[in-house]
Amino acid sequence: MTAGPIKSIDLSSTEDSVIFSTDNSQLFKMIINLERPTDEVEYDYLVHAFHSRPINGMDVCIKKPFIATCSSDRTVKVWSYRASGSSSLSGFSLEVDQSFQEEANSVAFHPSGFHLVVGFSDRIRMMNLFEKSLTSYKDLPIKACSEIVFSNGGHLFAC
Repeated sequence: MTAGPIKSIDLSSTEDSVIFSTDNSQLFKMIINLERPTDEVEYDYLVHAFHSRPINGMDVCIKKPFIATCSSDRTVKVWSYRASGSSSLSGFSLEVDQSFQEEANSVAFHPSGFHLVVGFSDRIRMMNLFEKSLTSYKDLPIKACSEIVFSNGGHLFAC
């Protein structure tokens, strides 16, 4: 994980961690251990890894509590909006964070929640949604797809 240039930084009230934000709007937390300092710095996302550039497409799954987003930062993220404990922000949790070589323009959930179709500049890619990843199983040469939608039954989709 790369944090990018730091825009602002602050020490926690207990003075055991540093919270910082980066120029791509991410929030990170770094634990400070003055008793046993090391040369290696470990930091992690404070809340979630949000998109760092504008969101190009979004879809909500009908049968599962999932939202898919694609962004100019070349990522597709799948979020769960079911409350899963007190550690998540307003019940949201990041389920899948997949990076690609090119920018995704559109995304659509199959009604079952097991498949996604993602539109890129030169093709659309059909993908299976597994536990923490997206796996491509079919590419179709449809160029500049800015909108994708599945039919109510999920047996057809339109680009």
